[in-house]
Amino acid sequence: MATTRISRAPADSDWILIANSADPTCARNELAWGLWRDWNADGNAFMIQQSRMVEVFLNDEYVGLYQIMQRINPETELMRMGGNINTDYVTRVIKDLNIEKRPVLDMMDRVGFWAELRYAPLGVSSKKAFEKFEPYWQMNAFTGELTDEEFTQLAARHTNVRELMEYYLFVQAAGLGFDNVYNNVYMWALRENGRYVYHCSPWDMDMAFTPILGGDLLNLFAEQPVRMLNLDVADCRQVMHEIWREKRGTIITDDAMYQRIQDFEDMINASGAYLRESERWQGGAQELNLAEINAYATQHLHEIDSMIEQMWPVQ
Repeated sequence: MATTRISRAPADSDWILIANSADPTCARNELAWGLWRDWNADGNAFMIQQSRMVEVFLNDEYVGLYQIMQRINPETELMRMGGNINTDYVTRVIKDLNIEKRPVLDMMDRVGFWAELRYAPLGVSSKKAFEKFEPYWQMNAFTGELTDEEFTQLAARHTNVRELMEYYLFVQAAGLGFDNVYNNVYMWALRENGRYVYHCSPWDMDMAFTPILGGDLLNLFAEQPVRMLNLDVADCRQVMHEIWREKRGTIITDDAMYQRIQDFEDMINASGAYLRESERWQGGAQELNLAEINAYATQHLHEIDSMIEQMWPVQ
C-alpha cells in the first residue's frame, strides 16, 4: 500500500494524487476506475487511466490514504485513439464550482452544464473550438430544439452508437447518477469523413455507487442516449441489450460485483491503511466497511435489468 509503483503503467507518466475527501470510504473512485478499465479491457475507449491506492507519509508522519492516477494528456490520448491533433477538440462537461483557469462556455440554460475547453489545435480560438461541438449541444439540449426527425438524423451522423451505449450502461452499472452526466465527462470531437463524431469518457467518479435521488433508479437525465433509445436510433436498443447481456454475464454478474468490492475492502483492511486513515481524519481507528456500497451495487443491477426490459424492449 505504501509504494507508488504501478504495474503495467509507463514509467514516464505524469501522476496525480487524489484525496477523494468527499468520500469517507476513499473507495468509490478507485472501484469505479477499476470497473471502467475492465469494462474496456480491449483498450478501445478514451481515458483508461491506470490508478491504485497509496498511503502518503511526509517526514515519517502519516498524511492520508490517496489514489494515485495517470494525469490526462489530451494530445497523447487523441493520437492513441486515432484522432488528429490538427483537427480534433476536447472539452469537459463541468459544474461551475469546478471551473479552473481555462476557457469555458456557460451552457446551463441550454443543456444543464458548463463546457470547459481542454484541447484545441494551435491557433484556434476558444469561440471557434466550442462551435465544433454545436451538434452535441443540440442533441443534449432539454429545450426541445430538435424535432424527433432532426434529432434522429443528427444522432445518426455524429454518434458512435455502440460506444455511447457502452458509456451510458457503464454509468448505470457504476451507480454514477448525475455526476458523470452533468459533470466530470470528457467530450472528444474527432473529425471523421467530413463531420465530427463525439465520444465521451468519465473522470472523477467519487460519487459512484450512490443512489439517485435516494432511490434505485435508472438515470434518465442523460438527454442524448435516452432520446436515442426512445426513438431507437440506428437500432440502438438492440445494441444496448447486447452490451448489457454480455457485461451481466461476465464482469458485472452479482457475484463479480460483490467480489470486486469485497476484494477492495479486504486489501485495504489487510494493509491497516483505513485504521490509520480513520484515526487521522475521523477521530477513531476503524476498519473499512463497504457493506452498504456492496448491497446497493448488486441490488441496483437488478433494478437496471428490470427497467431496461420495461422501457426499451426488443423483439
